[in-house]
Amino acid sequence: MRLAIVTLVALVHSHLLAGSALAVAGPAVAEAPVVAPAVVVGVTTDPSYFASRRAVAVVQSRRFPKVGRWELAPFVGVIPNDAFVTHLPVGVRLVRHTSEYSALEVGASGTIDLDTPLREHLLGEDANLDATVRDRQRARLDLAWVYSPIYGKFAWLNRRVVYVDVSLVAGAGAVFTEGEQIDGAAGIRPELLTGVGLRVFLGRKLSLRFDYRQLVYLRAADGEESGGVATPSELSVGLGLLFGGKR
Repeated sequence: MRLAIVTLVALVHSHLLAGSALAVAGPAVAEAPVVAPAVVVGVTTDPSYFASRRAVAVVQSRRFPKVGRWELAPFVGVIPNDAFVTHLPVGVRLVRHTSEYSALEVGASGTIDLDTPLREHLLGEDANLDATVRDRQRARLDLAWVYSPIYGKFAWLNRRVVYVDVSLVAGAGAVFTEGEQIDGAAGIRPELLTGVGLRVFLGRKLSLRFDYRQLVYLRAADGEESGGVATPSELSVGLGLLFGGKR
């Protein structure tokens, strides 16, 4: 009898241990399958491709507009390409800006002339060389068209943004010349001009101008000898004062 009871207790105890072990382990959980990302045929996933597609060119509005405004530009310059005389023009230019790219300009100047050291040396040494000054440019008046295709900005020493524009010039006018040694050198002669200019904006009303003008006119004949073609090259610096137009 006792043996039967002990056997029964052992069977019950074994059954309880097996049940508790199953309860601790719990049911097995199946892992979710890994699904590969869908690939669309014909569509690239390279980031650089989309970056290039998003590239957009941006042109900012002009900080210093010129359209519809007047400009008064006094200047001083030098005409250095005569071996015997150096001309120093002093003048003023009046400009009407019809658009940001186009303008009409009227310029007038008087000229101071100085004999070069070469001519003084030849005259002082009484050299048997011709040191004749064929003419001296006393004044000029011209009308020109100004085209400004380039406007931009750059950083000066990484501290200041500088705004500039570049212009091309073409026109015609007249120059008054005098001469001491050639008959007929005194007179008014038609001339043509071309050139290029650089403007540095100092503010909405003020700018610093650098100009190069190539001038061409016919000199007076010396008797039966042709006077030839004069090609003075003028370098000048000045201030441009903008006024009028919309505020």
